[in-house]
Amino acid sequence: MSDTTLGFCESFWAQAGTRPLICQVEGAPTQEVDPLARWGQHRPGATVFDARDANGDGTLDVSVLPKPGAPDQNPILNAIWLFPADASPNLEQVIAGKLNAVALRYVAVGGSNDQSLYAGGRVEYALKLPAHATQELTFLVACPGSSVPTPDQTTWTLEKLRQSAAAVWRDWR
Repeated sequence: MSDTTLGFCESFWAQAGTRPLICQVEGAPTQEVDPLARWGQHRPGATVFDARDANGDGTLDVSVLPKPGAPDQNPILNAIWLFPADASPNLEQVIAGKLNAVALRYVAVGGSNDQSLYAGGRVEYALKLPAHATQELTFLVACPGSSVPTPDQTTWTLEKLRQSAAAVWRDWR
Protein backbone atom coordinates (compact mmCIF):
# COMPACT_ATOMS: atom_id res chain seq x y z
CA MET A 1 0.00 0.00 0.00
CA SER A 2 1.04 3.60 -0.51
CA ASP A 3 -0.14 7.14 -0.01
CA THR A 4 -0.71 8.49 -3.49
CA THR A 5 -1.28 12.22 -3.67
CA LEU A 6 -2.71 13.96 -6.71
CA GLY A 7 -2.04 17.69 -7.09
CA PHE A 8 -4.28 20.18 -8.88
CA CYS A 9 -4.33 23.90 -9.62
CA GLU A 10 -7.15 25.42 -11.65
CA SER A 11 -6.01 28.60 -13.32
CA PHE A 12 -8.30 28.76 -16.34
CA TRP A 13 -11.78 28.78 -14.83
CA ALA A 14 -13.01 30.98 -11.97
CA GLN A 15 -16.39 29.32 -11.24
CA ALA A 16 -16.72 26.15 -9.16
CA GLY A 17 -18.54 23.33 -10.92
CA THR A 18 -17.04 24.11 -14.33
CA ARG A 19 -14.38 21.37 -14.31
CA PRO A 20 -15.14 18.77 -11.62
CA LEU A 21 -13.02 15.64 -11.88
CA ILE A 22 -13.42 11.96 -11.11
CA CYS A 23 -10.13 10.67 -9.66
CA GLN A 24 -9.38 6.96 -9.56
CA VAL A 25 -6.27 5.47 -8.03
CA GLU A 26 -5.95 1.70 -8.05
CA GLY A 27 -7.02 0.06 -4.82
CA ALA A 28 -8.57 3.22 -3.36
CA PRO A 29 -12.12 4.56 -3.41
CA THR A 30 -12.92 6.96 -6.27
CA GLN A 31 -12.99 10.63 -5.31
CA GLU A 32 -14.75 13.53 -6.98
CA VAL A 33 -12.62 16.67 -6.90
CA ASP A 34 -13.59 20.21 -7.90
CA PRO A 35 -10.34 22.18 -7.51
CA LEU A 36 -12.15 25.54 -7.54
CA ALA A 37 -14.68 24.53 -4.91
CA ARG A 38 -11.98 23.07 -2.63
CA TRP A 39 -9.06 25.47 -3.06
CA GLY A 40 -10.06 28.34 -5.34
CA GLN A 41 -8.59 29.71 -8.56
CA HIS A 42 -4.79 29.81 -8.90
CA ARG A 43 -4.41 27.92 -5.60
CA PRO A 44 -2.73 24.52 -5.57
CA GLY A 45 -4.32 21.71 -3.65
CA ALA A 46 -4.01 17.97 -3.32
CA THR A 47 -5.96 14.93 -2.34
CA VAL A 48 -4.60 11.69 -0.87
CA PHE A 49 -5.52 8.14 -1.84
CA ASP A 50 -4.70 5.01 0.17
CA ALA A 51 -3.64 3.11 -2.94
CA ARG A 52 -2.47 -0.44 -3.62
CA ASP A 53 -1.59 -2.56 -6.64
CA ALA A 54 -4.94 -4.37 -6.56
CA ASN A 55 -4.38 -6.44 -9.71
CA GLY A 56 -0.77 -7.36 -8.85
CA ASP A 57 0.68 -6.22 -12.18
CA GLY A 58 3.48 -4.16 -10.61
CA THR A 59 1.99 -0.80 -11.61
CA LEU A 60 -0.38 1.61 -9.94
CA ASP A 61 -3.11 2.84 -12.27
CA VAL A 62 -4.10 6.49 -11.85
CA SER A 63 -6.80 8.22 -13.88
CA VAL A 64 -8.39 11.64 -13.73
CA LEU A 65 -11.54 11.87 -15.80
CA PRO A 66 -14.06 14.63 -16.43
CA LYS A 67 -17.23 14.33 -14.39
CA PRO A 68 -19.98 13.32 -16.82
CA GLY A 69 -22.06 16.35 -17.75
CA ALA A 70 -19.50 18.88 -16.53
CA PRO A 71 -19.29 22.03 -18.67
CA ASP A 72 -15.54 21.49 -19.29
CA GLN A 73 -14.70 17.91 -20.23
CA ASN A 74 -10.92 18.50 -20.24
CA PRO A 75 -9.49 16.98 -17.05
CA ILE A 76 -6.46 18.48 -15.36
CA LEU A 77 -3.75 16.97 -13.17
CA ASN A 78 -0.59 18.82 -12.19
CA ALA A 79 1.41 16.44 -10.03
CA ILE A 80 1.53 12.94 -8.58
CA TRP A 81 3.44 11.94 -5.44
CA LEU A 82 3.84 8.37 -4.26
CA PHE A 83 4.86 7.87 -0.62
CA PRO A 84 5.21 4.70 1.49
CA ALA A 85 1.95 3.84 3.26
CA ASP A 86 3.37 4.64 6.71
CA ALA A 87 4.87 8.01 5.68
CA SER A 88 1.79 10.23 6.32
CA PRO A 89 3.43 13.28 4.75
CA ASN A 90 2.32 16.80 5.66
CA LEU A 91 0.01 17.83 2.80
CA GLU A 92 1.04 21.51 2.94
CA GLN A 93 4.70 20.50 2.53
CA VAL A 94 3.79 18.15 -0.32
CA ILE A 95 1.91 20.92 -2.16
CA ALA A 96 4.80 23.32 -1.59
CA GLY A 97 7.15 20.82 -3.28
CA LYS A 98 9.23 20.34 -0.13
CA LEU A 99 8.79 16.55 -0.17
CA ASN A 100 9.39 15.87 -3.88
CA ALA A 101 12.83 14.41 -3.19
CA VAL A 102 11.63 12.08 -0.43
CA ALA A 103 8.67 10.69 -2.37
CA LEU A 104 9.10 7.20 -3.80
CA ARG A 105 8.01 8.77 -7.08
CA TYR A 106 7.21 12.36 -8.00
CA VAL A 107 5.76 13.28 -11.39
CA ALA A 108 5.26 16.83 -12.59
CA VAL A 109 2.58 15.98 -15.12
CA GLY A 110 3.81 17.04 -18.54
CA GLY A 111 7.30 17.63 -17.15
CA SER A 112 10.58 15.87 -17.76
CA ASN A 113 9.84 13.04 -15.30
CA ASP A 114 6.42 12.28 -16.79
CA GLN A 115 6.18 8.82 -18.31
CA SER A 116 4.24 8.07 -21.47
CA LEU A 117 1.38 5.64 -20.94
CA TYR A 118 1.57 4.17 -24.41
CA ALA A 119 4.40 2.33 -26.07
CA GLY A 120 6.00 4.05 -29.02
CA GLY A 121 5.48 2.80 -32.52
CA ARG A 122 3.15 3.14 -35.45
CA VAL A 123 -0.28 4.56 -34.88
CA GLU A 124 -2.89 3.25 -37.28
CA TYR A 125 -6.62 3.83 -37.45
CA ALA A 126 -8.78 2.05 -40.01
CA LEU A 127 -11.22 4.33 -41.80
CA LYS A 128 -13.83 3.32 -44.37
CA LEU A 129 -14.48 6.04 -46.90
CA PRO A 130 -16.60 5.22 -49.96
CA ALA A 131 -15.24 6.22 -53.36
CA HIS A 132 -15.96 9.87 -54.29
CA ALA A 133 -17.24 10.61 -50.78
CA THR A 134 -15.99 13.50 -48.71
CA GLN A 135 -15.51 13.48 -44.98
CA GLU A 136 -13.80 15.86 -42.61
CA LEU A 137 -11.02 14.13 -40.68
CA THR A 138 -9.25 15.44 -37.60
CA PHE A 139 -5.95 13.90 -36.57
CA LEU A 140 -4.62 14.54 -33.07
CA VAL A 141 -0.95 13.63 -32.90
CA ALA A 142 1.31 13.62 -29.87
CA CYS A 143 4.77 15.12 -29.72
CA PRO A 144 7.85 12.89 -29.39
CA GLY A 145 8.04 11.54 -25.86
CA SER A 146 4.30 12.05 -25.37
CA SER A 147 1.40 9.68 -25.96
CA VAL A 148 -1.54 9.17 -28.27
CA PRO A 149 -4.82 7.73 -26.88
CA THR A 150 -6.31 4.58 -28.29
CA PRO A 151 -9.81 5.65 -29.42
CA ASP A 152 -11.65 2.55 -28.23
CA GLN A 153 -10.04 2.76 -24.77
CA THR A 154 -10.88 6.38 -23.92
CA THR A 155 -13.91 8.22 -22.56
CA TRP A 156 -13.52 10.78 -25.34
CA THR A 157 -15.96 10.72 -28.22
CA LEU A 158 -15.36 12.30 -31.60
CA GLU A 159 -17.77 15.11 -30.72
CA LYS A 160 -16.07 15.76 -27.35
CA LEU A 161 -12.67 15.87 -29.06
CA ARG A 162 -13.98 18.27 -31.70
CA GLN A 163 -15.51 20.56 -29.03
CA SER A 164 -12.31 20.47 -27.00
CA ALA A 165 -10.10 21.26 -29.99
CA ALA A 166 -12.42 24.10 -31.02
CA ALA A 167 -12.26 25.54 -27.49
CA VAL A 168 -8.46 25.38 -27.45
CA TRP A 169 -8.10 27.03 -30.85
CA ARG A 170 -10.71 29.66 -29.95
CA ASP A 171 -8.61 30.60 -26.93
CA TRP A 172 -5.47 30.95 -29.09
CA ARG A 173 -7.04 33.47 -31.47
